[in-house]
Amino acid sequence: MRPARAGPKLAGGDVNGHGAYGDGGQAVEHVSATRSELIARRMEIGLATQDRDLLKEKRAALVVEFGHLSTGVLEAVEALGRRAAESASSLSVAVAFDGPEGVGSAATAASGDKRTGR
Repeated sequence: MRPARAGPKLAGGDVNGHGAYGDGGQAVEHVSATRSELIARRMEIGLATQDRDLLKEKRAALVVEFGHLSTGVLEAVEALGRRAAESASSLSVAVAFDGPEGVGSAATAASGDKRTGR
């Protein structure tokens, strides 16, 4: 595939003498170089630039919000880890004093398990 040629596209072909259809058989867009067309293109470019800037601002706001949320999540995960460690320690102490059968029996009674008939 050959690289695209620079230069304005004319109705009957391009400045290099090629037809209205390029080497790939695709129709070439006809670009009018009138003042009104140039003004319209500038307006399109201006709107596209505004849209790009708006999207950049939205992305920046989302990154900041994500930062705030991730900080809260990390703190909650750390707190959960501390509570899990405390619970594991308490369970170990309970098993040491009452034995696994006593702790299991107490856990079943506390859970209100209906299958045991209690």
